[in-house]
Amino acid sequence: MREDISFFFYGSFSGAYRDIPLRQGESIDHVSVSENGQPYSPGGNTKLGSIDTAGKFGVERDSNKVRIVWHYSASDEQRTFTISYRFRGLAVAYSDVVDVDLQVWGGEWKTSLSRLSATMQLPGPTQLGPRYRVYGHPRWVNGVTARFPTQATLQAVDVPAHQFVELRVVFPRSLLTSTAGAKVVAGPGLAKIQAQETADEQSYLDNQAQIDDAKHHALRTAGYLLAIGLAPALLIIGLIWLVFGRERKVDYDREYEQEPPTDSQPALVPPLLRQGTEPGSLEFTATLFDLIRRGYYKSTPVTTEHDQWGGLKKEQVADLELSTGDQTIALEPYEQSVAAVFNAVLAGGPERLSNMRDRIKADRTENSQRFTSFKSHVQSAINARHWYVGSGLLALWVAIAGFVVAAIVLIAIPASRWRGTAPRWTDIVLLAIGICMAVNAAALFFAFLHAKVWRRRTKAGQTEAERWQAFRHYLTDFPRLKDAPPATLQLWEKFLVYGIAFGIAERVLQGAQLRMPKELHDQSRIYWITPYGDLGSGPTALAIGDLSAGFGSALSPPSSSGSGGGFSGGPFHSQNPEAAFLHTPGLKIVYPATASDAKGLLKAAIRDDDPVLFFEHKYLYRRIKEEMPAGDHVVPIGKARIAREGTDVTLIAYGAMVNVCELTADALDVSCEVIDIRSLRPLDEETILASVAKTGRVVIVHEAPRTAGFGAELAALIAERAIFDLQGPVLRVTGYDVPYPYWTIEDAYMPSVERVSAAVRKLVPT
Repeated sequence: MREDISFFFYGSFSGAYRDIPLRQGESIDHVSVSENGQPYSPGGNTKLGSIDTAGKFGVERDSNKVRIVWHYSASDEQRTFTISYRFRGLAVAYSDVVDVDLQVWGGEWKTSLSRLSATMQLPGPTQLGPRYRVYGHPRWVNGVTARFPTQATLQAVDVPAHQFVELRVVFPRSLLTSTAGAKVVAGPGLAKIQAQETADEQSYLDNQAQIDDAKHHALRTAGYLLAIGLAPALLIIGLIWLVFGRERKVDYDREYEQEPPTDSQPALVPPLLRQGTEPGSLEFTATLFDLIRRGYYKSTPVTTEHDQWGGLKKEQVADLELSTGDQTIALEPYEQSVAAVFNAVLAGGPERLSNMRDRIKADRTENSQRFTSFKSHVQSAINARHWYVGSGLLALWVAIAGFVVAAIVLIAIPASRWRGTAPRWTDIVLLAIGICMAVNAAALFFAFLHAKVWRRRTKAGQTEAERWQAFRHYLTDFPRLKDAPPATLQLWEKFLVYGIAFGIAERVLQGAQLRMPKELHDQSRIYWITPYGDLGSGPTALAIGDLSAGFGSALSPPSSSGSGGGFSGGPFHSQNPEAAFLHTPGLKIVYPATASDAKGLLKAAIRDDDPVLFFEHKYLYRRIKEEMPAGDHVVPIGKARIAREGTDVTLIAYGAMVNVCELTADALDVSCEVIDIRSLRPLDEETILASVAKTGRVVIVHEAPRTAGFGAELAALIAERAIFDLQGPVLRVTGYDVPYPYWTIEDAYMPSVERVSAAVRKLVPT
């Protein structure tokens, strides 16, 4: 046997190997390696990855294969190596024909092969008759075989990585003058060989027919996959809900409860009705009003003037001025978290309720932590009351684990033997079922997120929930107050507190305006109903719904938006959508390029009264590092930064592209001034125009697509206000007008030092 293997080296390499598989009774000897007629010497290291003297080779044998390892030194060139050996036991001699089935290309190669040529010389010339046949394996490899009187050939192209290729030649037994080195099998073999090849061909055709049938009946296939992917999970979810999640009937049949049925605090009741544990801003607001009701805070009715229709209309709105009250009242832990928020607001003296949201927002970071503490303490209080039993959780996790294990096994089996060119139907089926098992696991995990599937209330919890639901129904149906209005101020105030928690405060206020005696209203700490305005609106409503929503936004932690590519994310979350938001008047948009600016702009964004979108480029994570400025470092919104002084050309960028522009400035013998915009809106036009006036040349760089990108707005600004300062056209280096590509060609999409340098050289004469 002789193999000529040509390598095209890109980079430095020092060794290669060839594994030759052996079947029972086969052996290899007389191994040699040469290059351009120059033999390699034996005795080389056979360990893969080892380094040895160039020009040496080694041979390692076991019962299944022979490994030949040869050593050389190559770099950015083409080299051809010749491997020679004698194969004993390969030919199988029957009484009528000789069968030689040789693997001419091994499956161990990690790279594809563009062209493969194999030739087998016959022992002598023969006619092209029925006993002379040539086959190529496997059937799905793109190639052809040919037979000639003295030799048989195989030509294959585009052989995939890890794909073996076999050449099988059957010729008349009469051509052999000796059977030495061959296996001798009694009886004829041609019919058996033909049957094997026919079965192999038919198996391939049947496999392709099944795949084509699945493609042709796409809707039927999709139906099968949908059934396999969801039906088992839905069945399990249904069973778990029936056994563990469905609420049990209790002995309670009243339609209304005319007062709070138990002493459960307003922060605990709405989660009970939702069968949850986490409260929100409504429960937070209700707890505040409950503290006012109990005297922890004092309240004084006042009227606040609000602007309507952009200041064209003034409206008097009922308000409450809060101040500290009896601070010795014992509070639950979650009530202490609410008190911590408002004690900080009232530390400087009384404050109106309508101003609370802005005061809370001013210390947003710390107050968001207090809000998180409030939610955590409410959850602990609910868990301590043992309202729920979650026996179905174990069954759900067992089912999830079962589907995950099934998915791993069913996906791993075909993955270990996958044929990329012509996959087996059985492998496709196993892979599809494995993916369906993963979908089932995901569906069950989604069910886990909805506790009502696997958890139900205890008998005591269900009874209390139904009683509170009847009370909520009573508050909602406020005309019923006509038949039996509350007799005490305490009950009226509880109505409002729980109405806030239930999200129906306006309904309670409407009922109070109609049915609440004036003498009780005048004594109330939390009711303030003015005699003018429509029912449930304007000055009669205390704007409690808006107040709760405002508390929710003010107490939520600050957030930012990651964008941009360069981190191998491909089309997933690598887009740069800043231009889309620039079309929304009223938004401020910032996009830092350095760590200190990220800190300073984020602080400025949190403290700003207007909505601010804070973009941060994900490529800069863990790449751009610097010492943080001491003290309260705040970067003003609307002020650009001159990142690099220069006189020949102005490079304008933001985010990660500022770094690209600075690298360009380092690489060129041109004096580049780099402007870091930092704030896209409001835009520091003065800094940009001053730099253009100084250099007379402009290159705008951004990663977003070119058409209607922010660079177009900058170019228009410069054309309108600095046209006579320019010594050349305004050039843009941007992303392309295509969807963001996969990571394999991501570098070609993003603006680079080379692309920015080319633009600069067009403008600056050399």
